[in-house]
Amino acid sequence: MPHQQFAHAAIDRRPPIPAEPLPMTSSTAPSELEVLQALHRELECDALLTHFAQYSVQWLGIDGLHYGSDAATHFEFDWGRKARHALEYRLSLEEQPLGQLQLRRSRAFTEAEAQQAESLIGALLFPLSNALRYRRAMLGALTDALTGIGNRNALELTLDREVGIVRRHGGHTSVALIDADHFKKINDTHGHLTGDRVLKTLTKVINAAARKTDLLFRYGGEEFVLLLDNTDDDGAAVIAERIRSAVADADFSGLGLESAVTVSLGIATLTDSDSAESLLARADRALYAAKAAGRNRVQAASESLD
Repeated sequence: MPHQQFAHAAIDRRPPIPAEPLPMTSSTAPSELEVLQALHRELECDALLTHFAQYSVQWLGIDGLHYGSDAATHFEFDWGRKARHALEYRLSLEEQPLGQLQLRRSRAFTEAEAQQAESLIGALLFPLSNALRYRRAMLGALTDALTGIGNRNALELTLDREVGIVRRHGGHTSVALIDADHFKKINDTHGHLTGDRVLKTLTKVINAAARKTDLLFRYGGEEFVLLLDNTDDDGAAVIAERIRSAVADADFSGLGLESAVTVSLGIATLTDSDSAESLLARADRALYAAKAAGRNRVQAASESLD
């Protein structure tokens, strides 16, 4: 396979262990040009690497593939199964790192197969660079600039998907709507820069108290939403109380505040009649009840509130 068209593509790999090559014919494996054209049509990282894995099966008979991007893109992809032998590559394009790629197979790769792999990876580099740029742009559109967590757009997309999963496969999902108590007073007394620092600290405290599977979003202003996957109403109440307590116990004195920062939480669990919008609306009514009852407390949605 020619390498000239990928002159700007840097591939650093470990040498393979010698073995007999697997048979491959032109009738079973697409040409390099066909692969290149197909991969250039994909902008989503998952779809791109899935197609690349399928082509790698046809070219090299791989059993699995793993890809990890740089820290800024936050993307990992794993396909197939683990295997005894692997080719590992550090990918870059025009001196820009593109992450690390591992091709796995139960049989060792020959040197000739390693060269075939490099030709195939050469066809991946430009589409992968485009897909990573697209992913970073999408992440920017879905990320709150102040806190670094998902924004309202990201919440809506994620919650719609979560509701769809529960509808198809069953299970539970809950949300906790979290509001910083007396936040306007903090802004009015100490200024918006201090208010921003409070929101950043709250983000850290809430994430530390939540489970790894929980997803935190900034809903707007001083409001956050915590999406509680696979969690019923009792479980949501336990997690919400843990967050309320963690915030109340957190030390905000370094921000120049005279009093503790507290939060109120309204929680709701998806019912058969709920949509994503109605689930959030029920949590919002519960939050309003928590504030009306004195703040710094958890209130679950109930029929009386609905």
